[in-house]
Formats: sequence, structure tokens, C-alpha cells
Amino acid sequence: LKKIIKIPAYSEIFTPVQWLTVAMFGFLAVWTTLPVDGSDVVAFAAPLLGHISFSFYAFQNMILLVLFTYFADDAHDLPEGIHDVDGDRRMGVKTYATSFGEKTAAKVSFIMFFISGPLGVVLFIRTCLSLIFLIPFLVIWGYILFYSYKLVRADIDDLKKLGKIVGRKGFDYFLMSYNLMFIDIFLQTLNYNFRFF
Repeated sequence: LKKIIKIPAYSEIFTPVQWLTVAMFGFLAVWTTLPVDGSDVVAFAAPLLGHISFSFYAFQNMILLVLFTYFADDAHDLPEGIHDVDGDRRMGVKTYATSFGEKTAAKVSFIMFFISGPLGVVLFIRTCLSLIFLIPFLVIWGYILFYSYKLVRADIDDLKKLGKIVGRKGFDYFLMSYNLMFIDIFLQTLNYNFRFF
């Protein structure tokens, strides 16, 4: 499909969409099973899924998680596209690097990493996430921003080598963010059930 569709940067615009299913299925699996009340409740019966009810506030949180997922995942794909630019050009794959140049791809990646940080903070503010999530998240966000900025400032000769490093570290940032969410909620659940603190 990447070889057939010739939209500029098609590969990196649509590849992160597969990760969005994580956020959306998480919403359906967890938030829709919790009891909800209030004036903003949406309830309906869905084929195969049964009765689904959720609050509009929780739905907004899902949209925030989807946006965070998109930006954090796409931000690491762009440096990997810089690293693979020659092969992608030969194969006719449209990435930011092949469509707009490696330097532009590095700048777009930095902007996406930057946007993902405030989205993570807003998720902390709007959801049950605690400082167990927020403090390490801000540390790893600052860490990836530092490397992403080095990519933006790199000479054209160093872009491919540094692109591979930033792509790998960016993927670690993306996965670690989800790990931190899971650990935070898991510890809160343990504490709620067993009153450790």
C-alpha cells in the first residue's frame, strides 16, 4: 500500500494509526465497564459488545490518549525514516524524509515529541494518574527532547546515524510512557484493595 499511494509522507502519517487501537480498545475494555453516573453519560447496546456506557468526560480522555499515542509514535518514526531515506527512495516509499528532506523530517519529529509532553501532562491532570507517572514521564520526555534537538542541529552527514539512535530512543520513550501509566494504575489498584499507604 505504501508503494501504491503517493501522498507525501504517507508512510509516517498513517503508520501510527495501528497504535491508536491500543488507546481505543483500552477505552472500550476498561472505561466502558466502570459504573458511570452524571448528566454526560452515553449508553447504548452494541452488537457483540453488549451494553456500553461511558461519560463524555472519559471519552475526551480517550481522545487525549489517542493524540498522545499518535504524536509520540510518529515522532520516533520520522528519525527512523531519516536513517532509511536511501532505501525508502529506491523503494518509492513516501516518508517525511523522502518527501520534504531529512532536515524537515528532523524538525517535524522534534515538534511531535514536544507536543506529546503537554498531552501527557494533561492526561495526568484529567485522569487518575499520579506523580508515580508524572515525574518519570517528565524525565524521559526531557531526555528524548534533548536527543531530538541534537538531531535537528546535526549536520547532514550525521543525520542518518543520529536518526537511528533517536528513533530507537523515541520508541523507548513511547513504550515507557505506557508502562508508566500501567504501573501507576496497578499500584493505585493494589493500594485501594489492600491499603498499603
